[in-house]
Amino acid sequence: MNGFTVRKNKIWRNVRNEVTQQEFVCFRHRFRGIGSVNDGKRQKREPKAETRCGCEAEMRVHVHSDSGRWIISYFQDVHNHELLDDRLTFMLPGHRKMDAAVVEQMNMMLRVGIKTPHIYSSFVQTVGGFQNLPFLKGDMYNQIGKQRRLIGGGMRRLA
Repeated sequence: MNGFTVRKNKIWRNVRNEVTQQEFVCFRHRFRGIGSVNDGKRQKREPKAETRCGCEAEMRVHVHSDSGRWIISYFQDVHNHELLDDRLTFMLPGHRKMDAAVVEQMNMMLRVGIKTPHIYSSFVQTVGGFQNLPFLKGDMYNQIGKQRRLIGGGMRRLA
């Protein structure tokens, strides 16, 4: 709602391996670690663009020992970057979702031979524009790939 998305940064566990505290940060929090920076020497692909900018916005929550409820123990909502326009927040990864009904409809269309780009166009037209659709075409391809990996074969086996 506020033009950014969050990611989990740290998780604290007790001796019974139960989560006792979590830290959520702005998706542009800090900078990438040294091990994740692509120096261009060993990889075949181009280095990814740096998306993090050192933002310090974060929220820390912990479990109250008596009630078992999550309580906010620290909150800082100061961003050092511009927030995304409300009209574009649907494109953030944390805001994109394909519900079960859409996945089932997509699978039925795939079974009868309709190609993925045409399926996506159909969904876009149904809801009155891509800005009203809670997922991107790439999310459809990812879902198809996930299903193929789960069943260990091609989409022919879905039929």
